[in-house]
Amino acid sequence: EEEEEEGLAPVYLCGWANHGAKGIIGASMVDADEVSSVLLNDAVASPPASFSSAAGEDFSDLLSERSVAALSEEDWARIREAQRARGRAAGRPTEEKITKVADMLRLANKEAS
Repeated sequence: EEEEEEGLAPVYLCGWANHGAKGIIGASMVDADEVSSVLLNDAVASPPASFSSAAGEDFSDLLSERSVAALSEEDWARIREAQRARGRAAGRPTEEKITKVADMLRLANKEAS
C-alpha cells in the first residue's frame, strides 16, 4: 500500500498507464475493475469536499449537471452481452468490442449526448 502525501489527491491508473505496454485487453479490463473498486471505496470512505452532501452536491447530481451519462452495473452487463453476441455472430470465441460511445449508450438505454 502506497502512502499519500498530505494535500495531494490520489492518482488511479489502470491498463498500460499503470503497468506499461504489456498484456492483453482482458488483463487491462481486470485491472480496470480492480482500480474502479479501489476508487469507489476511497470515495465512500473519504469523499472529496466538492462531492460531499455537506457541500450540497451529490456525485450523481454533479454528473447530471454536467450531462454525463452514468452507467449502472446493469447497463454495463447489457453492453457486455451485446459484445459477446457480436463475437458469436462473427464466429469468434471472444466478444467483439463496440467502439462507438453512442452505440454503447443506446445499448444501455441512455441517450448519446
